[in-house]
Amino acid sequence: MPALRPWMRDHFEQPRNVGPLAGATARGEGRNPACGDLLELELRIDPGRAGTVLEARFRAQSCSAVIACASLATERLRGLALEAAASLDLAAAVEEAGGLPPRSSHALAVVTRALHGALADHESRCHP
Repeated sequence: MPALRPWMRDHFEQPRNVGPLAGATARGEGRNPACGDLLELELRIDPGRAGTVLEARFRAQSCSAVIACASLATERLRGLALEAAASLDLAAAVEEAGGLPPRSSHALAVVTRALHGALADHESRCHP
């Protein structure tokens, strides 16, 4: 395993918002079939207040980079309106935190797929 950057080590060893989300209103999944990473992201969205993300939690069977990026993403998502959540620039947030090693760049795609899947799931429940 490559050396973890300080922010990654922190989020990997003490991940934020891990586990199932009681009362989840949306669920998305991100996968990387090449290495077997699997991420499930659940959101609880307030239907009022412009659809604000009240809570975000994740479960993962994946590498340290995906776990760290998912942990960071759940922190950034809390309190965002759906429009802002949909346009969350996770790559910029990761760069601001200290970046990813080149071999871990797939983590952004896995987390982004899960987020977009959760937002699409929410949309399909609200507008069937």
